[in-house]
This record gives sequence, structure tokens and C-alpha cells, in this order.
Amino acid sequence: MITTRSAAALAAAACLAVLAGCASHGNAPGAGATRSPGTSTTAGPSAAARTTAAPSAAASTPAAAAPGGTGTVANPFNGMCMALAADRTTVVAWKCSPGASTQQWTGYSDGTLRINGRCLAVTGPGVGAKAKVAACTGAASQKWVIGQVSSNDFGPLINTGTGAALADPGGSTTNGTPLVTAPDRGDQTRTPWHVSFHHYMAP
Repeated sequence: MITTRSAAALAAAACLAVLAGCASHGNAPGAGATRSPGTSTTAGPSAAARTTAAPSAAASTPAAAAPGGTGTVANPFNGMCMALAADRTTVVAWKCSPGASTQQWTGYSDGTLRINGRCLAVTGPGVGAKAKVAACTGAASQKWVIGQVSSNDFGPLINTGTGAALADPGGSTTNGTPLVTAPDRGDQTRTPWHVSFHHYMAP
């Protein structure tokens, strides 16, 4: 027969056994911090790993145009040169004068012809538009192709924006005659030009 005292002793022993088992598994109250169900303990990717480097601004910046030579642009048949007029804007024909600063043009790698830091351009899209200089903008109307007639060291100057050629109207020998655009007729273009700093193909 189990007495009341014996029953109490057995109950106490059972409680001690349960507590000992819980402690051995680290789940006893107060044994450590607990986490709520559904909370992951796996560390996520670091912010550094998730960051994608932005492309460098320098990589998307086009290279600046480089000068390729300086000299005169002259009509090989009448001794007239392309010159900057006194108003510093209009481009005219003027008797070639060695060393004249108003007749010194610089060719650039982007197809522009420049003087005093400004670009040779045309005032309009049609034939007969006057030539002028203006602030360089990269526009097609400020870019030129230096042509060559046969194997000669001269040829037409073709504006890439209009497809027209630069001309001295009537082959004028009058100083100050404004230069204009004319149709590009290849070897028959009205005014051929010799660009002193351009490398023409040898025959």
C-alpha cells in the first residue's frame, strides 16, 4: 500500500526528473533568448553585396575634337583665300596674304574648320546661303568634307549638313566678296579649294 507520504515523494521525484530533462535540452525557462515562430535566423545578403556600381560618367563622355593642322584655304586659280571679314562673322574671298591671321584656319578631327575658336558654318540649308563663323555646336552644318579632283591637290569643300559646296561666286577677285554655297558637281564644282594643311592623295 502506498501511503500519502510515499505518494508525495514519488510526485516530487517525477517533477525533478522533468525539470532535469528540460534543462539538458536548453529549453528551461530563462535558459536563453527565444524567437517567435516563423522568424529566420539566416543572415540576408549584405548591403554591399546588393549594391551595383553605377557606370562611370567619364565612360560616356565623347572625346573632344583635336586639331589636325592650321593654314590657308585658297582658290588655286585666282590667288584668293577664304578669310574672316572685319565683322568677325562673315566669311569672304580675299587676296591671299602670307601670315594674315584672318586667313588662318584650323581643321579638327570632327570635320570642323575653325578660326578664333569658332566654326565655319552656313546661314541656311539652300544653295546660295552665305558662309559665316559661329560658336561651335557640333551641328552637321558646321562640318566639312575636303574633296579632291582627280589626283590634284585641290577639290570642293562640301558641307555635310546641306550637301552643298563652298563657292566664290563667279570666281571673283574682289576683296570682301561673301562666300556662298553652290551645288556639288564633283570635278565641275564652281570653286575648288586647296587646303594647305590637308594631305591629298598622291597620283
